[in-house]
Amino acid sequence: MLAIDEKDAKQIGGKDGYVKIAVSEIDKKFAVYLITHNCYKTRPCLQPKRIDSLLTDHDWLEVACKKYRLPAKEIRKLKKVWALGAPTFESDNIKSQLCFREMEKTLIGRMKRLYMPQKRMKMLPWVDLSESNSKAANVIIIANTAAGKSTLLTKLLCSVDRTGNNWAHGRKIVAFTMHRSDPSMLEARKCHKKNWIDIDLDRINGPISISAIPKGSLVIFDDVLELPRSDPRREFVYDLLNRIVTSGRHEQGKKGNSLRGIEAVILTHYGSRRELRIVRQACRFWILFPSTSRHQAIHIMKSRLDYSKKQIAEMLDKAKDSRYVLFHNFSPQYVLSENHVQVLH
Repeated sequence: MLAIDEKDAKQIGGKDGYVKIAVSEIDKKFAVYLITHNCYKTRPCLQPKRIDSLLTDHDWLEVACKKYRLPAKEIRKLKKVWALGAPTFESDNIKSQLCFREMEKTLIGRMKRLYMPQKRMKMLPWVDLSESNSKAANVIIIANTAAGKSTLLTKLLCSVDRTGNNWAHGRKIVAFTMHRSDPSMLEARKCHKKNWIDIDLDRINGPISISAIPKGSLVIFDDVLELPRSDPRREFVYDLLNRIVTSGRHEQGKKGNSLRGIEAVILTHYGSRRELRIVRQACRFWILFPSTSRHQAIHIMKSRLDYSKKQIAEMLDKAKDSRYVLFHNFSPQYVLSENHVQVLH
């Protein structure tokens, strides 16, 4: 269940029963929380001004018209109940009562699982600050050139909470990049100046042991997976990446975020390539850019995330004004964009 007030999230889920999943570029006090405990029999924390806005034309067609075959008069009566926020619904028509109960159940479910801010918040993903290595926060960002992959990563690395902390603070950041002078990453380098380590690709002439990476580091692979197949460094980089996503969480540092182990952030143009099958399975966060890489985003949602055409259309509609869409593939699954959050399971 979703909440935007930490007090509500803590009261329902308890100390360890909720997690922050999004913040805002505009309002630094804003946050979205996902409650994972004690939420099934609890009333929704979020309620839009117009509850009926959560019901679509498809809902009315399938349930009221096709399933219960209600006349237009009864449908208008039902719509008026939710439009006016009436607490109860009274009708002598048994089918209308059954339809009301079914659609009310749908509404409650959506209020718990779907949040679309009424004003533009430009939401950003937030990686939890747990010092546990039980769920590695490996991230893969997939989009064409100049889509904004590095810009989004910079925002993730530089956004902080009230204590000035985020998932990258207090640990080494090791960057394998083809473009060390990329201006979109300059701010991230400044934010983590003391802990930032750029790797000179020209000095890679053999396999890279995971023991060569400082324990508890965050390792960035920025377009290095696009090295030509004839380049021997390509195999060395892929081998290191596979070791990080499969066993990096056991390479823990001594304190703070380094206790999470070694985690990876992968920026790539092609997310469907065969060499990335291990990486795709191990990544907790997938970020796509349907606004600038629409064809690739649809292909990945269909072939890699098993989304149906209907689900893809609904997702693209909710995220139509957003630059990115994030998929959290571990339980509980959710989707996040600049203007909506939806819990899937």
